Amino acid sequence: MDKILVSPNPHLHSKTTTAVLMRDVVIALLPAVIVSVVFYGWKELLVLAVSVLSCILIEWSITKYLLRKPSTIGDWSAAVTGILLALNLPPTTPWWVVLIGAIVAIGVAKMTFGGLGQNVFNPALVGDCSAVDASGGAEFGPVSLGGIHLEFPVSGLFIVDKQLHWS
Repeated sequence: MDKILVSPNPHLHSKTTTAVLMRDVVIALLPAVIVSVVFYGWKELLVLAVSVLSCILIEWSITKYLLRKPSTIGDWSAAVTGILLALNLPPTTPWWVVLIGAIVAIGVAKMTFGGLGQNVFNPALVGDCSAVDASGGAEFGPVSLGGIHLEFPVSGLFIVDKQLHWS
């Protein structure tokens, strides 16, 4: 009788590393980042910079000082979390709200559960929810985009002023 081999995942193996995969994700996100900066300007660039740098620094600090393990920032996962967090926040978000989102995303949603691949929820979205909660939703103010006045630019529920009529 044949024996059945039971083992934990991954069941398929390749020579591709996590760092290579995450770098490819960063490359795949670049068009969205570029369009976001073109549409929203330097404010979006500031949100992106604060988010990415905060996520990387927080992950480095947690692995070095709390976990006392080698740094995991070389796998690019903190950068991916930072980019996703920034793209989920509106360009009018204050830097301190972005910082709170990064702390919760990396410190609570990712590292508390054991790091990359062990988290129960998407860290960037947990950070986004905490940022909205921390600011009382204040960053969801109106934004003008190409002469069109938009309310709630991130929610997908674009309430447009009477200047534009949808048919």
